[in-house]
Amino acid sequence: MDSIERNAELGIKMMRDRSPEADPAFWESEEFVNAISWWKSEYLEANVAVAMAHISEQEITDIVEFLKTQTGQRFLDITIRLQPYYDEANAKVLRGFNEKLKCAQRKYREP
Repeated sequence: MDSIERNAELGIKMMRDRSPEADPAFWESEEFVNAISWWKSEYLEANVAVAMAHISEQEITDIVEFLKTQTGQRFLDITIRLQPYYDEANAKVLRGFNEKLKCAQRKYREP
Protein backbone atom coordinates (compact mmCIF):
# COMPACT_ATOMS: atom_id res chain seq x y z
CA MET A 1 0.00 0.00 0.00
CA ASP A 2 2.93 2.32 0.70
CA SER A 3 3.99 2.15 -2.96
CA ILE A 4 0.49 3.13 -4.09
CA GLU A 5 0.58 6.13 -1.75
CA ARG A 6 3.98 7.20 -3.09
CA ASN A 7 2.83 6.69 -6.68
CA ALA A 8 -0.29 8.78 -5.97
CA GLU A 9 1.80 11.55 -4.39
CA LEU A 10 4.12 11.65 -7.40
CA GLY A 11 1.16 11.62 -9.78
CA ILE A 12 -0.52 14.49 -7.91
CA LYS A 13 2.71 16.48 -7.99
CA MET A 14 2.98 15.95 -11.75
CA MET A 15 -0.67 16.98 -12.24
CA ARG A 16 -0.09 20.15 -10.21
CA ASP A 17 3.07 20.93 -12.19
CA ARG A 18 1.21 20.45 -15.49
CA SER A 19 -1.78 22.52 -14.38
CA PRO A 20 -0.40 25.66 -12.73
CA GLU A 21 -3.55 27.54 -13.73
CA ALA A 22 -5.80 25.22 -11.70
CA ASP A 23 -7.54 26.76 -8.72
CA PRO A 24 -5.54 25.72 -5.62
CA ALA A 25 -8.83 24.77 -3.94
CA PHE A 26 -9.34 22.08 -6.59
CA TRP A 27 -6.45 20.00 -5.22
CA GLU A 28 -8.14 19.87 -1.80
CA SER A 29 -11.68 19.48 -3.12
CA GLU A 30 -13.87 16.53 -2.23
CA GLU A 31 -14.13 15.65 -5.93
CA PHE A 32 -10.37 15.45 -6.36
CA VAL A 33 -9.83 13.55 -3.10
CA ASN A 34 -12.58 11.08 -4.10
CA ALA A 35 -11.05 10.64 -7.56
CA ILE A 36 -7.64 9.86 -6.03
CA SER A 37 -9.23 7.40 -3.56
CA TRP A 38 -11.03 5.68 -6.44
CA TRP A 39 -7.76 5.49 -8.41
CA LYS A 40 -5.88 3.91 -5.48
CA SER A 41 -8.54 1.25 -5.05
CA GLU A 42 -8.78 0.47 -8.77
CA TYR A 43 -5.01 0.51 -9.19
CA LEU A 44 -4.54 -1.98 -6.37
CA GLU A 45 -7.35 -4.25 -7.57
CA ALA A 46 -6.10 -4.23 -11.17
CA ASN A 47 -2.52 -4.98 -10.20
CA VAL A 48 -3.47 -7.75 -7.79
CA ALA A 49 -5.60 -9.35 -10.52
CA VAL A 50 -2.68 -9.25 -12.96
CA ALA A 51 -0.29 -10.68 -10.38
CA MET A 52 -2.66 -13.49 -9.41
CA ALA A 53 -3.15 -14.45 -13.05
CA HIS A 54 0.50 -14.40 -14.08
CA ILE A 55 2.72 -14.93 -11.04
CA SER A 56 2.92 -18.09 -8.98
CA GLU A 57 2.57 -18.07 -5.22
CA GLN A 58 6.27 -18.98 -4.88
CA GLU A 59 7.27 -16.14 -7.18
CA ILE A 60 5.23 -13.70 -5.08
CA THR A 61 6.93 -15.00 -1.92
CA ASP A 62 10.35 -14.60 -3.56
CA ILE A 63 9.53 -11.05 -4.72
CA VAL A 64 8.30 -10.05 -1.26
CA GLU A 65 11.50 -11.41 0.29
CA PHE A 66 13.58 -9.50 -2.25
CA LEU A 67 11.67 -6.26 -1.60
CA LYS A 68 12.49 -6.58 2.11
CA THR A 69 16.21 -6.28 1.30
CA GLN A 70 18.06 -2.97 0.96
CA THR A 71 18.51 -3.58 -2.78
CA GLY A 72 14.83 -4.46 -3.10
CA GLN A 73 13.80 -1.25 -1.32
CA ARG A 74 16.03 0.80 -3.64
CA PHE A 75 14.59 -0.99 -6.66
CA LEU A 76 11.06 -0.29 -5.44
CA ASP A 77 11.82 3.37 -4.78
CA ILE A 78 13.32 3.82 -8.25
CA THR A 79 10.44 1.99 -9.92
CA ILE A 80 7.85 4.10 -8.11
CA ARG A 81 9.71 7.31 -8.87
CA LEU A 82 9.97 6.46 -12.57
CA GLN A 83 6.45 5.07 -13.09
CA PRO A 84 4.76 8.44 -13.75
CA TYR A 85 7.40 9.18 -16.39
CA TYR A 86 6.85 5.80 -18.03
CA ASP A 87 3.12 6.49 -18.00
CA GLU A 88 3.68 9.88 -19.61
CA ALA A 89 5.99 8.41 -22.27
CA ASN A 90 3.51 5.62 -23.04
CA ALA A 91 0.64 8.12 -23.29
CA LYS A 92 2.68 10.25 -25.72
CA VAL A 93 3.44 7.22 -27.90
CA LEU A 94 -0.23 6.19 -27.82
CA ARG A 95 -1.35 9.72 -28.81
CA GLY A 96 1.12 9.65 -31.70
CA PHE A 97 -0.09 6.23 -32.78
CA ASN A 98 -3.72 7.36 -32.63
CA GLU A 99 -2.90 10.39 -34.79
CA LYS A 100 -1.12 8.22 -37.37
CA LEU A 101 -4.05 5.80 -37.35
CA LYS A 102 -6.54 8.64 -37.92
CA CYS A 103 -4.45 9.95 -40.83
CA ALA A 104 -4.29 6.48 -42.36
CA GLN A 105 -8.04 6.02 -41.96
CA ARG A 106 -8.73 9.42 -43.60
CA LYS A 107 -6.69 8.34 -46.61
CA TYR A 108 -9.01 5.39 -47.14
CA ARG A 109 -12.17 7.49 -46.67
CA GLU A 110 -11.25 10.12 -49.23
CA PRO A 111 -12.95 9.67 -52.63
